[in-house]
Amino acid sequence: MADWERDQARIDAAMDALFKIPGVHSVYVGRRYRNALPTEESALCVLVRRKKPLEEVAPSERVPSEVAGIPTDVMEADPPRRLQGVKDNSEYTQPSESVLPTTDDEEYPRLRGGIACEGGGGHGTLGCFARATDPQNLNKIVLLSNYHVLVNKGAGVGTTVYQARSCCCCCGRKVGGVLRSHQTTTGAFFKLPSHPATIDAAIALVNPGIECLGEIQTGTGSGDPTELITGVRADAQITDGSNGTPHLLVKKRGSRTGPTTGRIESRNGASHSSANTPKDKDLAFRRQLVIDPWDQTSASGLFRFGAGGDSGSVVMTQTGGEVVGLLWSVFVFRPVPGSDNLVIVKGVASNIHEVTAALNISVLPSPALGTVFTNPAPAPSDTFTPAPLPQPIARNMLDQARLDLERTVHGRSYAELVRRHHSEVWRLVRENRRVGAIWKRYGGQTLLQALINAIARPDEPIPSMIGARPVDQSTARIAAMLKRYGSAALARDVDAYEHTIVGLCGCTYNQLLARLRAGEP
Repeated sequence: MADWERDQARIDAAMDALFKIPGVHSVYVGRRYRNALPTEESALCVLVRRKKPLEEVAPSERVPSEVAGIPTDVMEADPPRRLQGVKDNSEYTQPSESVLPTTDDEEYPRLRGGIACEGGGGHGTLGCFARATDPQNLNKIVLLSNYHVLVNKGAGVGTTVYQARSCCCCCGRKVGGVLRSHQTTTGAFFKLPSHPATIDAAIALVNPGIECLGEIQTGTGSGDPTELITGVRADAQITDGSNGTPHLLVKKRGSRTGPTTGRIESRNGASHSSANTPKDKDLAFRRQLVIDPWDQTSASGLFRFGAGGDSGSVVMTQTGGEVVGLLWSVFVFRPVPGSDNLVIVKGVASNIHEVTAALNISVLPSPALGTVFTNPAPAPSDTFTPAPLPQPIARNMLDQARLDLERTVHGRSYAELVRRHHSEVWRLVRENRRVGAIWKRYGGQTLLQALINAIARPDEPIPSMIGARPVDQSTARIAAMLKRYGSAALARDVDAYEHTIVGLCGCTYNQLLARLRAGEP
């Protein structure tokens, strides 16, 4: 190992200088190539979309032979992209990916790593299982995948995770709910003055009773064998090989491409897809594992470590069952510029030690094949779950409450609001499948029952938790669906009054009535 490879500050400074050169989209510490073949000589590998003859490049735009005393090697490669879905007719589509079959889309009675899953962000791969280490969820079983698989804009904590897929907006086998997530793979992160490692990861708390295995699926179906996960490899040994090889041999199992193998070429990859005109939403990363799948016994062909749908796969040692990284991206590299005779789709993975530290988890090892792990059902708690009152009693109380409200200025406006939209809301709940699903999932009927019970027990406070969810979370999701599918008038009033229900929490009915009688809204 050269002296400069131990100097992270020097490497970071050199990378920053290279990203200022037009056309440079990625840089990583890797192997220098000579005559289209890799050597064991280290350099800063500088990736550009198209490698031009030197005479066609302006002197101010040329990559110097070395930066800060570190040698460089310019290579031709497409910008990295996340491993999610197939984008046909796009410059980001991997070679032949549009015709690549999906290896595994099965539903597994017992979950294990390497199988298909779907979250708020789309289709991907369930990487492996872990235990939560935070005090609130200590030792609970969680599943690990990518942020961009389990989470998406507007879909955060609590978002349902399915295996293998959801079959509509709310159907499918539900195996967990998002607990925590961490994403630092955007241009905004890249602009930070410090150089922390990048994370694209999320965990979901496994539902009680779901059976999990601390194993990785190794074949193409549920009947094929599995391999134990024994833990994680020591951070300092992630790039140490064995039997004299300088790079660690690794593998992964993704739901799209199945098992693939490679070797860690670098643990210091950085990219910004639009480095010269950075935008906050651009794909960007630092200090990532770069994985080379090329079998150098063949001088031609397509060698692929992953494809769309493999997002969330854990990268493991080829022997020993140790996890080293979490796969989330790839880039297409051509050793012979301008030629598609040899194409290498290299993997990009977050260091597993960065992932576990950011998400407060420890990877779940298994003592033996077939060992089943589950989360127990939650113990009974003081969480309020209202019981319905007999219908005649409930009707009489509601009639009296309506009369009490209509004797106040603000109460009359609330009563009119209910009369105006009652029929439309119930029609949406009954006839619109998506509204009905959200109403049921987030306890709309239970919430109404809690308000009725508050009238029946006027000196008891209205609860802030309904079932296992805070009232504000449930109200926000139900309101969002009513605004999306309801009339303009309903959407306008829901937007104006949705926070009123949250404001009721903690107050008794008598207190609320006294406030209305005093002229307070």
